[in-house]
Amino acid sequence: MGRKTFEQVITFNDWSFKDTKMIVLTSKDIEIPEKLKKTVTTSNTLSSAQSIKELSDQPFNHIYVDGGTVIQYFLSTGLVDEITVTIVPILIGNGKSFSRLLPKDLYLQHLKNNSL
Repeated sequence: MGRKTFEQVITFNDWSFKDTKMIVLTSKDIEIPEKLKKTVTTSNTLSSAQSIKELSDQPFNHIYVDGGTVIQYFLSTGLVDEITVTIVPILIGNGKSFSRLLPKDLYLQHLKNNSL
């Protein structure tokens, strides 16, 4: 998750990620709240091949990527193989689009719809 997204999410009443391990990708120093220090760490090496190798060497089944700049980076480097788009009845006025500034078109395959 990117720093700006993280700073917004920690203002919410509930921490919806529970005990999920999280790495906040940031180029600035940030303060991790004490209650999250067991599961949340930071890294400032988003664009380095070393950080991607370190993530790839971990025994993860899935990696959830969040934050406009972070999503843009992962998409543009071909590191995303599945996108879940959730539509909620709120229009967000600020923030970075996850698809802006991609170097080329990405062709996606629709897998399924879920509706409530």
